[in-house]
Amino acid sequence: MRYLLITSISILFFSCTSKEDESQQLYTYLEECNQNYYENKGIDVNEELEVFYNLLLQENQIESISYASLNKLLNQLAEKTIFPALQNIEIPQDHQFLNSPPQELFLCVHDLYDVDSLQFSKTAYYQLENELLNYIQTTSEPSVNRIWSIYSQNLTPENYQISFYRKNILIQLFRWYYVCKYEGLSSSTTPSE
Repeated sequence: MRYLLITSISILFFSCTSKEDESQQLYTYLEECNQNYYENKGIDVNEELEVFYNLLLQENQIESISYASLNKLLNQLAEKTIFPALQNIEIPQDHQFLNSPPQELFLCVHDLYDVDSLQFSKTAYYQLENELLNYIQTTSEPSVNRIWSIYSQNLTPENYQISFYRKNILIQLFRWYYVCKYEGLSSSTTPSE
């Protein structure tokens, strides 16, 4: 009986570890596909996002490079739509983060690493993207505030630790920063919810 109990606990432990490892491996695949996509466009996604994250810090958009600080910015955007501080970061209008986001990450992961859609659908990233898509498709006039609120609600300390997840939020912030700065969005023209 004791042997059966130890064996059962061991199997449970290894199956949990294996699922966690599987999820981490899937995020690694997603990040590789994302990096390859942007490398083909001439961008080092890691370098670009690190620079942008540090510029947000220098500009006092965030207090630190941390989960709490990023989530605070997302909450501020959910309330006020625009970035809270002056916008001095220069972004060229032909930047690839703006012009051609990767559309087929799942297909890349599936084709290169044989990951099926069920595995993909269990990720926090998929759940976030699915919630955003569902909101946008079922709302006649989607609110930018609500979109940032969805990002904020889905960002957890655990998800923040996932490099791919965090980087995708930073890419969205990069795009929104561009809109706020270059398309004339200011506190006086903030769209209502």
